Amino acid sequence: MSGWHSTSSRPLVSRQQGITKSGSSASVPSSASRGKSSVDTVASHLMATSRKASSPVSLFPQDKTSNATVGPFFIRRDHVLDDLMDVFKHSADRIHRGSLFRLCRDVSGVNNATSLSLDTLQDNWEDVAHKTLFSMFWAECLKTYFDGHLQKVPKVDSSLASTSSSDVPYVLGKILRHGLVLCGYWPVAVSPACAVSVFTGEKCSQALFLDSLRHVMFPFEAESLEDLRESARGSGVERFLRIRAEKRVGVAVQSYGGNQCQVPTRCDEVEAFVVELAAYYLYCQPFWWLREMRRGLLSVTDNTRKDQDYLTSMGEREVVDMYLTLAPTPQAILQRTRFRIDESKQVSQNRVKGFLERSLLRLSRQQLLQLMMRWSDADCLLDDSYLVIFSSSSSSASPASSSSSSGAPSGTPPFFRPAVNTLVLGQTCPSFDVFDRMFRMMVKC
Repeated sequence: MSGWHSTSSRPLVSRQQGITKSGSSASVPSSASRGKSSVDTVASHLMATSRKASSPVSLFPQDKTSNATVGPFFIRRDHVLDDLMDVFKHSADRIHRGSLFRLCRDVSGVNNATSLSLDTLQDNWEDVAHKTLFSMFWAECLKTYFDGHLQKVPKVDSSLASTSSSDVPYVLGKILRHGLVLCGYWPVAVSPACAVSVFTGEKCSQALFLDSLRHVMFPFEAESLEDLRESARGSGVERFLRIRAEKRVGVAVQSYGGNQCQVPTRCDEVEAFVVELAAYYLYCQPFWWLREMRRGLLSVTDNTRKDQDYLTSMGEREVVDMYLTLAPTPQAILQRTRFRIDESKQVSQNRVKGFLERSLLRLSRQQLLQLMMRWSDADCLLDDSYLVIFSSSSSSASPASSSSSSGAPSGTPPFFRPAVNTLVLGQTCPSFDVFDRMFRMMVKC
């Protein structure tokens, strides 16, 4: 089947280099004629500067007006969305790579983290890495302000622009900027078509519009639109008219083009119509959101001024390459996974390794995001390698292994050590089905 699904079998832009932890790039074969992609310079700069060692920060904020170290910023675990939005709304110009964030347990009756007493804060907080905080924030933000299936698009709320919440997309743009500058983080669940508009202020290509719309749509909607396109490409006028009249096609079209949107009456109008539908839903309808997010992304502070040129140089190709670098697909995860195998036990350990590889291929996109959050405290691929080690049953001190309930799978459950990007597997497992059930249980925890 061509057309609608053609972009899913290959990337729109070939990936040239992967970002490494030190800021250098791991080479990937590419055409010599293309030269070095500008995304390598952009990404390497952002990642290299974001991983410099953080300076120690005192418990309470210091200078509130200069560029001196300021922090920590306290964020309630159960109110990450509201509290981080509040921090970036009022203090974005004081946040830099050395800024310390602390996550504190929710306290009943407290409206925001700044209202907590100092004594209460000291007993209820833990330090949180920038990448972890941004991952937690965007997981909640996407649920609140975005719509879509595999990829997300800003919700259109006509009342938002005229209320006190009208600064939401602008503040989100600031958070996007700081995520890139502080730790190289970008929420890969946001539609790449929208990301191009945020970076460039322009529409993306037709190919990216179609690919993004397919991932934003739910499966039955995408299938309905693809059936319409296929029938218009030469299946005969009779079949086209029959599919065009189906209720599911009309519902899909009006869901993304508005109640007044009508299915084309002629075969030769369908392709242009679908492109216009994608452009409307991914660019025209959320235009105000995208414009305000871009304004926040490009807002300059003393702490991020030197990164301005790198952000403004991002075009569509660089944005797509960034997604290919950061998105946790099974293939990308396996390419960066390092297995520490004991030669004396390589037969059994290689068997378990094979189970892990098969399980990764079965995970959904959302499950892969959850997996990386468990594995590395970030829901995208910010590091150049992730470690897998093997531990015997007697030494596997995972909580799940010591508190298995009736009916739980037998064997040693996998467990994670995210502080060192490590997944610990048992030496053996009776079968793939047992391993897969245990692995999925740990991903959900």
